[in-house]
Amino acid sequence: MQTRLTLVRHGQTEWNATGKWQGHAAVPLDDVGHMQAQALAQHLTTWNIHRMYCSDLSRCIQTAQYIKEALELDFIIDNRLREIDVGEWQGLTEQEVRAWDAERFAQVMANPFNVRRPGGESFNDHSARVSPAIIEYVKNHQGEHLLVVTHGGTIHAIVRGVLRMEVPADKRQIPNTSLTDIIFDADKNEWRLVSAGLIPHLELTEMILPTRVANPELK
Repeated sequence: MQTRLTLVRHGQTEWNATGKWQGHAAVPLDDVGHMQAQALAQHLTTWNIHRMYCSDLSRCIQTAQYIKEALELDFIIDNRLREIDVGEWQGLTEQEVRAWDAERFAQVMANPFNVRRPGGESFNDHSARVSPAIIEYVKNHQGEHLLVVTHGGTIHAIVRGVLRMEVPADKRQIPNTSLTDIIFDADKNEWRLVSAGLIPHLELTEMILPTRVANPELK
C-alpha cells in the first residue's frame, strides 16, 4: 500500500521577492503570490486529494484557502509545519546578515545542520520538529493522497529528516507554489522522492517567477 504526499510551497510574498528571510514572521502573499496560488488551485482540481494539512503561518493559510475553495476540501493547521526559525535574522537579507553578524553567519554556514541561527533553529532542529508530523500523517491516512502546504525550507527538512536524503542539486531551489511528491510504500517499508519543485501550473499560465531568490532553506 502506498501513501502519497504532495508538498506545496506557499505563494510568493514581498519578502520572498526582496530576499528577506521570513522564518516564523507572518508575511502575507503579495499580488504575484495570490495569482500563483489561484493557478495552483485550478491545476489541482483534476487531482484526487483526500486530505490537506497546512502550516499555521499566514502565507501558507492564504495559499491553502485557494485550494480549499477550488477542491471543496478543508485543511488542518499544524504549527509543526512552520518554516525554520531564523531567530534574530528574521526580516534581514543574506547581505545584511553577512554585514551585521558575520562571525555567527560563518559559523552557521560552516555547519548548518548542528549550529543554530541566533535565537533560532539548526537544520537538524527543523527536521526533528517536522518529521514526526509527516510520519503521523502517513500512519493515520494509509493509502491516501495528502497535500501539505508548507515552506521551502520545510520541504527540504522533510526530505532530509524523513527520507534521509537531500533534494537533488538541480532541484535545490523550491519555487513558490511548486509541487514536490514523496511516497511511502508500506509493503516495502520505504520512502521515495518522486519529483521536486515542479511548477506546471505556472508554466501553463506563462507566469514569471522572481529571478532573484535568496537561500531557499531559510524562506
